[in-house]
Amino acid sequence: MHLLCLCLFVTGAAPDAPGKPTPKFEPGRDTTFVDGPLDKDGYIDYEAALNARLKGKTTPDSNALVLLLKCIGPKPEGAELKPDFYKALGIDAPPADGQYLAKYYLHFALELNAPDPRAFRDHEAKLKRQPWTKDDSPKHAEWLNINEKPLAIAVEATRRPDYFHPMISRKPNGDRGMLIEASMSMVQKYREITSLLTLRVNWHLGAGKFDDACADALAIHRLGRLAVRGGSFIELLVG
Repeated sequence: MHLLCLCLFVTGAAPDAPGKPTPKFEPGRDTTFVDGPLDKDGYIDYEAALNARLKGKTTPDSNALVLLLKCIGPKPEGAELKPDFYKALGIDAPPADGQYLAKYYLHFALELNAPDPRAFRDHEAKLKRQPWTKDDSPKHAEWLNINEKPLAIAVEATRRPDYFHPMISRKPNGDRGMLIEASMSMVQKYREITSLLTLRVNWHLGAGKFDDACADALAIHRLGRLAVRGGSFIELLVG
């Protein structure tokens, strides 16, 4: 699948020729790997072909990404996701004022901007390796409490059977883009979800809540296995 995606990245990246001439041959399996659909200029729309293959029989109710959007929000890394992204998913954009993952760099701004933040980072790494309680780090406990609702949605998302992340490269005016430039901002937030869940696993262990710890650990593994089913090498790496 990932080799196929690489081929489509390369093929789909070719810019339209000046004047956008009508193709002089009928697309078919004897000349191309996919033979449609065609765009408005008569060229194969590799973005649509790739998304159709990635989507398969996935529906909004079976797609883990739909719930992950409710956890992360419409601006994963500051920029709005494209309308075509939601169109491909078959859903509306989540509201701008929803309760989404709290921004790490804001919650820990004082610690991260300290003259030497290494002690803070070392302490946080320790919390991810062994059981801890609120007394060990009140601010990390507060961070988990703030993110309780979005994390619950993320864990629910990992229980869904399908994963479809649309590859959207076309510009808002419909002009051809490069598939390799498709936004992966949603995928990068999976690392943040995993970081939170890792902290919470050990927080549960510190409280003797072993079943809750196991549930979060399984959610981490399920999220990774879902991500690797995407159509990009970024998803493979993050997963």
